Amino acid sequence: GLSDPECAAFPYVSLTALSTLRSTGISLQNPHSAHTRSVLVLGGCGGVGAAAVQLLAHLGAKKVTVADQPAAIDATRELFSHVPEIDFVNVNEIDFSTISMDVVLDCAAKGAIDEEKMLAAVAEGGSFATVNGGLIRSTDEQGPLVGMAMATAELMRKKAELLAS
Repeated sequence: GLSDPECAAFPYVSLTALSTLRSTGISLQNPHSAHTRSVLVLGGCGGVGAAAVQLLAHLGAKKVTVADQPAAIDATRELFSHVPEIDFVNVNEIDFSTISMDVVLDCAAKGAIDEEKMLAAVAEGGSFATVNGGLIRSTDEQGPLVGMAMATAELMRKKAELLAS
């Protein structure tokens, strides 16, 4: 069974995982959206990562690779025992330049892995999504009010650059 705090967190991590998957084109409304996809879930043994792996298994993803710390993998391996197409990888031993995945989900702790490295693992035409975007980073560093303003300004700057090019 789950503890009270785990039960309280379950909807949050599940909805965050669903939203993150949706941003890559994988959705519950289109169950076949995952069938041909290989997915690397960084931080796949944490709350959001584990929820993403469960959703990917439900949707029938072609291959799911969970990358995390060895202790986390050992603690959660049984949770994923029903997913035959899952691989576990020590996140410290990945050479991101040698792998090519259709989808890379960053569910790892903020700043745990360099974003440039993660992007190198995305196949041509693939997708990358993170739960550690600018808004979360800014609010963690500056507090909610200032952080949200800073993240909004950064998004507006990026959009202006895209429109200008």
